Amino acid sequence: MSKKYVVCDASGLIVTQLIEGVHDIPKDAVQVSEDLFFKITQERDGVWRRGDNNNIYKDKNPSTVPNYEKLFARVRYGREVAGIDVDGVLFDTSRDGQALLMGAALHAIADPEYVCVWKAKSGVVELTATKLIAVAKAMRAHIQGCFDRERELLRALESGKYVDEMLDQGWPG
Repeated sequence: MSKKYVVCDASGLIVTQLIEGVHDIPKDAVQVSEDLFFKITQERDGVWRRGDNNNIYKDKNPSTVPNYEKLFARVRYGREVAGIDVDGVLFDTSRDGQALLMGAALHAIADPEYVCVWKAKSGVVELTATKLIAVAKAMRAHIQGCFDRERELLRALESGKYVDEMLDQGWPG
């Protein structure tokens, strides 16, 4: 039978399996038994690695590190678009809701006598220019608070102080 080999990356993770006579065998390849080669190619309940003295083993519980940046952004976005309550009225803070409200608030700044009917998440309300501006300020504070919290989590991660419990804490609202 042909000799069997594995090739590992710099961390020791097995990245490929090779068969003499079928593949070119690099100098850093590690020869393995027929039985071990079969296990490596068939058993998918762990991660195969090279340890000390080219000892090949299966790490059954590989630690997978989440992509925290994506996780933080996903949680921030969910909090951002969840809506806000201003004086008992629930306002839509989706990206469309933000744009619509900010446009109305801009009009309210230009025309202090402006009054509009607004379809909030909790029902239809009449908003004066003063109220529209107040809602816009509250919405902007909510949105900025969400981004600020995401930044705090990223800084905690960078400094090594992040713990998973922090993900559900400190958000506005």
